[in-house]
Parts: sequence; C-alpha cells; structure tokens
Amino acid sequence: MLPTAPRFIALSLALSLGVAACRPIEFGIETPGAVEAVVATQVAATLEAVPAATVTPAGPAEAALLPAPVNFLTGGQIWRLERDGSRVTPVTFEAAPVTAFSVSAADGRLAYVSGNSLYTAAADGQGRAELITGPRTFGDEQVNRELTNPQWSPDGRRIAFGLNGVNVIDGDGGAARLILASDSADAATAQFYRPLAWSPQGSRLLVEARYMPHGGRWQVLDLADGSRVDILPPEGQPCCDPVWSRDGQSIYFANALGGLIAPGLWRASADDGAVTTLINGFAAGTATAVRAPQEFDGGRLRFFLGNTPDVPDQALPLAMVEAGFTATGLGEPTALGGAALPVGDILWDPAGRGAVVVQLEATAAWPPPGRLMWVPSDGGATVELFQAGADPQWAAP
Repeated sequence: MLPTAPRFIALSLALSLGVAACRPIEFGIETPGAVEAVVATQVAATLEAVPAATVTPAGPAEAALLPAPVNFLTGGQIWRLERDGSRVTPVTFEAAPVTAFSVSAADGRLAYVSGNSLYTAAADGQGRAELITGPRTFGDEQVNRELTNPQWSPDGRRIAFGLNGVNVIDGDGGAARLILASDSADAATAQFYRPLAWSPQGSRLLVEARYMPHGGRWQVLDLADGSRVDILPPEGQPCCDPVWSRDGQSIYFANALGGLIAPGLWRASADDGAVTTLINGFAAGTATAVRAPQEFDGGRLRFFLGNTPDVPDQALPLAMVEAGFTATGLGEPTALGGAALPVGDILWDPAGRGAVVVQLEATAAWPPPGRLMWVPSDGGATVELFQAGADPQWAAP
C-alpha cells in the first residue's frame, strides 16, 4: 500500500497489543547475537499477546476467508496473515524498525526500509539483501536524507524510492538512478520529491512535490523523457489516497478530513493534469468524507463514504459504497454492506470481494495502526483479523 493516507496527527493511544509487545527494537545493537536475542524476545512477546484463536492453523483452502495472504506492519516488523484470517507469522527480524515496505505484484518479493537503508527479500523474508545504505544522520536535511516510499514497478523489475528526490534501482541491485532531484533544504523556494505510485503500464510515476516551508502538489513524471504534469485541484493541495485508473489515463484521489484541505473525491487527467470534482465534500450544508477510491470492471468506483454536519475527523465511521458514471458525472453511491468503521489504511481485493481495513484506534504512531478487519462487499459480516496492524498489502500466495 502506498504512504498516502491522511496523517492522523490527533491520534494518541498505543497499539492494542500493548506498548511492551509492539515497541520498536532500539538502534545501537551491534553484535548479531544481541540483535537476534532482542528480535526473538519481541516476536515472542507479540505472539503471546495474540489470543489463541488468532494463531490456530489455517483451515482448508475452500474455507479461506481472504482472497490472498496479507503482509502488514506491526511492532516495527513485517508480518504475514494467511488466507484463513487467523494464522500470523513474522517475516522480518530487523534491529531497526521497518518504516515502509512494498510487495511486488509480480512475484511477492519485499522491498522495505529499515535503519534508513533499502532492503529486498523473498516473500518469506529469506534472501535479505541491502540495496541502498542511506545516511545515518539527518541534521537539518531530514527531508532529503531520509529514505522513504519504496515502490515496486508493476513488472517487479524496478523499485522507486525517495532519497534526495525520486530514485529508481533494479530490484536485483546495482546503481540507483536519481531521476528527479530535490532542492537543498536551505533554498527559500525549495521543492522536495518522492514517489507515490507507478502507472499500471510502468511508464509513468505519480510523485509528490512538497514545498518549503509547507504546501505541495502532485506531478505525473514521464520516465521516458522526464517531462512532468502538475496536478493541483481547485480546492488547493491534493490529498489523499491516490490510485491510477486501470487504463493509466487518470488518477483518482479522495480526502476524508476537514481543515486546510477540503474533503471530497476527484479525478485527474494524467496527460494534462485537469482535475474533475466528483464529490464536493462541503456541498449541500453537510460534510462528505471519502476514502480509498478504487476502479473496478465497467469503470465503476468503490470507496468508503461518510456524512456529518460537522467538520469530519478521523473518528467518523465510513461505509463501503459503489457508484457508476452517468452523462453528468458520478452517479448516486449505493451501499455494499458491512459495518461502517473509522478507517485508516484500506486494501481492496482486485476482484471486488471486499477490503482489508485498518479500524483506527487513537495513537501517535505512523503509519496509524488499528485492528485489521475484513469487510466483505456482499453484505456479509465484518470479521476481525488481527489486533493491531498498519499498511496491509497482498502477499504472495
């Protein structure tokens, strides 16, 4: 899952597994034996906090709850949840917390950031390789020196990541190419770049351009000629949850929070940056919060939707809905069932059977964790999967 959900700054409680079980492993452990001992202790503590029913063996394939296994972050490591929705196993055992990761849709390989270095590993965590060693100190240049946003290309051959700008490196290693350089943080009008999402064809990248001291926009970067197209909606800075259309011609995005950026749903042209408002979040005397748009067969959109007479915040429950396009724009959304929840990260099943949702709980952590839930799109019951997790992504079978 991409790092683009709203940053829920007001959240303040610890993970529901407990601070002791999920506390990231400290830096500064140098001997392999010490690292292994501390990691083993943390994994054991996390598993001990999971109810017995959560770690029972997976059932037969025909009883599988999920369309595929799920990788997610908890306790500073990548974990794997099997299709039965019960069995969980740790995948990484890093001394420094894993801060971001990406799963290759081509073969399930992992790319992740730990200790400001970029690593790859097989789907089961084996074959770990360090591709990029980032700076060990940030000083006044954290925005440039911090390694962020690893993103596998659709064909699983390349990884885009942020470090002094937008970089691309072969998934098997080699020299990285800085394809869009950020300005120095000392510059009065500095802009800083990082990748957000590959186009389905792998020929373009959606990138974030942040300004100094604040503000920003998105750009579509053509990897063949380096040209860029600005995306700047009339409501101001674009936010959040960007996702490419299936044909790679458009980018949908949505915002569920009120404040400097209006809530709503938009579609941007990847060719010229023109933005169409699909849902005006402050129309008709009420606030409409929208999260995680996703295009499905027939061009129909699914997303999570909620309404409130007040300014929406992260506590507003959102429900799964679907809408098609008419001659005048987006049609009336219809509910697909499942419980309305205050949601964080959302992972859609590409086949449309439902979504894995992080039910938000108040915490200061980023990515914002919560209970992992399966929300089916057929009106079935919402199922709790795991007590605490963030950034769910489909794993290799």
